[in-house]
Amino acid sequence: QMASARYLALYGKKAAPAEKKVLKLIRRSDRLNYSGTTNLKWSLIDILGNIGTSDPEAIDALVKFLSSTEYCVPDSAMRALAAIGAPAFPALKKAMDASETYVKIRIIGTLGMAGKSASQETGYLKSLYLSAKEAVVRDAIEDAMEKIASP
Repeated sequence: QMASARYLALYGKKAAPAEKKVLKLIRRSDRLNYSGTTNLKWSLIDILGNIGTSDPEAIDALVKFLSSTEYCVPDSAMRALAAIGAPAFPALKKAMDASETYVKIRIIGTLGMAGKSASQETGYLKSLYLSAKEAVVRDAIEDAMEKIASP
C-alpha cells in the first residue's frame, strides 16, 4: 500500500481515478497499526492535494489532520489543502471556531500557503486579526496576509 500510494502521489492529477480508494484508506488510516503508517498517510494526503479533490469528506479529513500529533501529518495536510485552494476554504473557516490555538495557526498558515488563490479571504483574515486574543494568532495572520499579497 505504501509503495502504491507513493507512486500515485507522483502521478499528480492523473491519479484522480483512484480518489475513492484513497479516501477509503484515509478513513481507515487511524485504525492502521503497523510500521510506516505515517508514511502512508503522507502519501494519501499528497494524492488528495495533487488531484485537487473537491470531495467534502476528503477535505474534512484533511482539515482533521491539522490537529494530528503524528510526525509531519499536519504539514502534509496544510500543503494539500493549500493546493486544493478555494474548495477547501469554507471547511478551514468552519474549523477555525472550534480549534485550539496551534490548529488555528495551521489553518491560517494554510491560507497563506495558498497564496493568490486565497486573496478573497483577506477580509476574513482581517476580521480574525481584530478579534484574535492570542499574539501568536495575530502573528500568523500577518504572515499569511503577506504571503497572499506577495507576487
